[in-house]
Amino acid sequence: METLLTGINPFNAKSKAGEICKLLDTYIPSVAAMDTQLKKYNVAFTDTVRENKKLKKSNAQLNQSLADATKQSSLKKLEDAKLRRDYEAAVTLLDRIPPEIVNAYARMPAGRRGKSQ
Repeated sequence: METLLTGINPFNAKSKAGEICKLLDTYIPSVAAMDTQLKKYNVAFTDTVRENKKLKKSNAQLNQSLADATKQSSLKKLEDAKLRRDYEAAVTLLDRIPPEIVNAYARMPAGRRGKSQ
């Protein structure tokens, strides 16, 4: 294009104008097609960026849910460990009671158990 424009003089202006028109006839549709393609890419990139933001937000929510579940699971394990420790302490205490007392308690009528004499 620059070669055609620099070579124009009064004697060849008409022929150069024809050559420039032919060049522009092929150039303008190509630029229009490229512009259309770029608009499609822009839409795709915009959609991708939007989707990426949604995925990041969803990922953050899932990470928070996982952290909450892990925390709850840890609290549950602590509660279970405390219950197990209390149970073992109760079993240890029962094991220290002489068998004669346990047998005497077992033979007592249900209504008299727990009443002081």
